[in-house]
Amino acid sequence: MLQTNARQRMIDQYLQQLNGMSEARALHVSCGGDPRTGQLAGTMGEIHCVDFTPEDAAITNRAAESHTNVFTYVARRPDLQQFANGSFLLVEVAAIPWHADREWTAECFRAAARVLMPGGLLQMSLPTTHINESELVDLTRRFQLQTLIADGPDASGQTTGLWRRCNMGWREELPTLAGITGVTVKKITNAERMMPVASTRGVFASVNIWAEGLPAEADLFDLEVRIGGSRAKIVSLGAPDSKDIRQILVLVPDFELTGLLPVDIFWMEERMGKPGVLRVIPPPPLVPQLVSVTMQASGTVVVLINELQDPEDFSATIDGRPAWGYENRCVDGQIPRYEIRFQLPDAVEFGDRELVVRIGRRHLPPMSIAVAVPDLALG
Repeated sequence: MLQTNARQRMIDQYLQQLNGMSEARALHVSCGGDPRTGQLAGTMGEIHCVDFTPEDAAITNRAAESHTNVFTYVARRPDLQQFANGSFLLVEVAAIPWHADREWTAECFRAAARVLMPGGLLQMSLPTTHINESELVDLTRRFQLQTLIADGPDASGQTTGLWRRCNMGWREELPTLAGITGVTVKKITNAERMMPVASTRGVFASVNIWAEGLPAEADLFDLEVRIGGSRAKIVSLGAPDSKDIRQILVLVPDFELTGLLPVDIFWMEERMGKPGVLRVIPPPPLVPQLVSVTMQASGTVVVLINELQDPEDFSATIDGRPAWGYENRCVDGQIPRYEIRFQLPDAVEFGDRELVVRIGRRHLPPMSIAVAVPDLALG
């Protein structure tokens, strides 16, 4: 998984390469007052916002009052029938509504791809329970989409993707192009640290491959990276810089090989140049680390924690009083990363409180959390 800010930087690099943004139209779906609407209004010619409840549309209207180039709509279904094919240079789907099912999500993806013009970008998060990878490949092929990012699933089970719409028939000449294209691996570094080394599992089991000469038509689903002969999952393909160097983020395969291993890049089943070399080491001891702590309006605390071997070892106190009602789920088995939910102690006072997390006999550094007044509307 990319860190959220790193993923947004990569997306922004692609956005900066779009031509004619100041006069083009953008579509923002499921906005609900998302501040992204205002950001787009400052850079695009027109922003068209589609929400699925009158309440969300009202929030979007209030948030966009100061922008004359923002237009809002309320829709019952995500078919986007009010817009013609190829209407937008940028389409962003902010969130899939909680009530959505597989058909709703697939319909939204198909509609978003339909209204995207050639050369435009589509950004959308997809629940992996709704669309699996093979289904996603089929959809991208049908709508002439080039996959640039497929990052996930995250703690909520969402995979964030970025796609570019290409002209009809763009894939037909790719096998010939692959046979005459050379790629040079400039360097390989750990994705968490700028070191030329990675582990087979854990936080440091991902690398950035910096490759020169990769064709602009390259697609995550046509690319293949092999580390020590084993296929590695590709998460993202960055935009080319001024020297035509692109960043490929891949996850190290879960294997037992260590040492100096070859890193090969294939495109359209053709080997792209000479292999790079990566030093792979055994995984270091697990050191539990808090990634995030979120306080929900219901009083539930949600903790995301890395390198947790056994979630049953997790416990927490608030101002020295034990929490209760623990629930856990693994969201990334390679790290491993867990999401743990628990309830506040009874009669805990509102305001800033001290949270202490214990993993077995290990105490993590205490941190402050803000306990808010419960949202009575939830009842």
